[in-house]
Amino acid sequence: MRAALSVIILGAGLACNPLCAAQDSVIVRPVLTQGLTEAQIDVLMKTGNSAMTARNYAAAYDAYYRVYIETKSEPPVNIDLNISLGNALLGLGHYARARPYFQSAPRSPQSFAGEILCRAALNASDDIEVDLNAALEINLTDTRLWIALGQFYDGAGRSLEAQSTYVQALKAGANHAVIVNSLGMSLLSAGRFDAALEKFKQANAIAPDADLFDNNRRLTLALMGDYDGAVSEISEARAAHIYTDAGIIAARAGHNNTARALYSRALTVSPIWFPKAQENLDALSTGARPS
Repeated sequence: MRAALSVIILGAGLACNPLCAAQDSVIVRPVLTQGLTEAQIDVLMKTGNSAMTARNYAAAYDAYYRVYIETKSEPPVNIDLNISLGNALLGLGHYARARPYFQSAPRSPQSFAGEILCRAALNASDDIEVDLNAALEINLTDTRLWIALGQFYDGAGRSLEAQSTYVQALKAGANHAVIVNSLGMSLLSAGRFDAALEKFKQANAIAPDADLFDNNRRLTLALMGDYDGAVSEISEARAAHIYTDAGIIAARAGHNNTARALYSRALTVSPIWFPKAQENLDALSTGARPS
């Protein structure tokens, strides 16, 4: 399906439903100002879409917002741009700023998904489990919704339901590498290091250029005590981050001795003083939560 001036984030798509079909009958043409030509607007939208695909959300927001300013006199354009701007702000973690963009757009699968994701992030829902499931009914391949639901279950100590959620997401056609990585994180939080490591390896094999998946594989090795394997063939600066992230996970699980060893290694290998590792190491003595 192709919608005017729309953007897809993280492989998310729209499920086949009446709301999607209704959008297909509307063709939107922006009202141009003297500031931008139609060709320039097209270039900016393509730039924004490409930036979203690359997860460069700041660049995407800049491109979309410039079009928004130039075409704000034409409400139908704003409908689609609002969703695009909202998605970019979601990617940046600016949930309070993103929410009005989704709220101002007419009800559609995309705007509803964005609104529910904002509610989840802002703790602004009476029942986030119900809301996320309602959004998924009309956005089955929206990876963000599946991850939010899985993280909700993990946060509630319902790890088996979280892992089942990620399996359902794979069957529904959500972004494979991202969901496999999220399944790995769920297994990791449950202390199932061997199973988590296998999932991170799978995600890394699917998307070898994604540092996130390789980082998760490495920090799992660090948590398992394979320090050399965790930092093999990477820079000292990156190794320090791996050790620190692994230390944070260990500390949050109450494994302070492991966390202390990991933070100390981060400080040892870092080519410059690494304040985050030092702060978290100091926090172990006071019982403060690692950041």
